[in-house]
Amino acid sequence: MAHRPRCRPSSPSWTRSRYKGSATSVCNARAAYEALPEDIRQKIDGAKTENTLIGTARMKNGNPDVVKAQVESGRPPTVHSLVRTHPETGTKAVWFHKGKTETVMGMSPEETQDFLQDLTDRIIQPAFCYAHEYRKGDLLILDDRASLHKAGFDYDHSQHRRLYRMLVRGDRPY
Repeated sequence: MAHRPRCRPSSPSWTRSRYKGSATSVCNARAAYEALPEDIRQKIDGAKTENTLIGTARMKNGNPDVVKAQVESGRPPTVHSLVRTHPETGTKAVWFHKGKTETVMGMSPEETQDFLQDLTDRIIQPAFCYAHEYRKGDLLILDDRASLHKAGFDYDHSQHRRLYRMLVRGDRPY
């Protein structure tokens, strides 16, 4: 599923690089937002999400280690805007990680998951997405403030996958 990076920090990263392995799909969350029907944009503008390591709607099927860490952390959810404004361009983009979003404030966890699935289905249209197939020497840099990404799992899992990731402290989403 396409998602934004690391939902917990209040100032998330915005740059990443990867090397070797399956493709990474990148969705232009700004273009996807602009293409949404006006009634949906009105519904999500100003909406806030509560984010955890794993949402309770997914706990029964989640990674036991992640579920345990969530339960033991005792940390309250991190609140982010569902639509964020890019600090340099002023453009808006849909910005969430479905697996880590506990709620869209005002919705139950189950309603949130259904709502975000519908939103995801609208965002991951081919017109908004690009799949980068890695070759030796590639460096992929994304502006995570205006994109969603998904690592592919269509590689030979008996092969080692090498990942280098560079994180640059971002700004607080608004």
